[in-house]
Amino acid sequence: MTFQGKDYGCVMLNVEVQGIPEIPADWAYIDPDNPKDYGIPVQKHVTIKYGLIPELVSREDVLNLDSPECSHTVFGSFGLEWFGNSDDYAVAVLALKGADLQVLHRYNAELSTLPHIDTHPAYRPHVTLGYIKREYRHLVGRIITNEEVGRCSIVAKNIVISGLPARTSPTSKQEVNA
Repeated sequence: MTFQGKDYGCVMLNVEVQGIPEIPADWAYIDPDNPKDYGIPVQKHVTIKYGLIPELVSREDVLNLDSPECSHTVFGSFGLEWFGNSDDYAVAVLALKGADLQVLHRYNAELSTLPHIDTHPAYRPHVTLGYIKREYRHLVGRIITNEEVGRCSIVAKNIVISGLPARTSPTSKQEVNA
């Protein structure tokens, strides 16, 4: 069976980033073929697990796991980092710090027991600030300073599941034998 990367399921923690300025929208890279997959995210989030295979994993499978209570948890950031090796853009992220990161690591490990493809085997919790055109990358560090990053707060809101179907198969032995 072949799986398409854009069709993977994802579990995210929506967050509110406080204490740093927004990146100007005209600095954002927008892919004309996939405009919704790039740019500056309206809702900031921390990806907990990407790569869940929707043909094999349902929303209920995720909900049946012991998900952590993360709402109102506050994380800090130890730095502005850059991901990606595209000629067109770089991804600006805030790398997270805080004692509560162990909760995200445990939940990532639990989600990893479900059928998935590890597109990013090493889990590094971060908030994506935006996909930035290469020519503006140097300016981001001017508007988001190390001092602001060190003082910012990242407040957890809620866990979101995307790209996974509702269960369509029987959920118990009784239903299978019926």
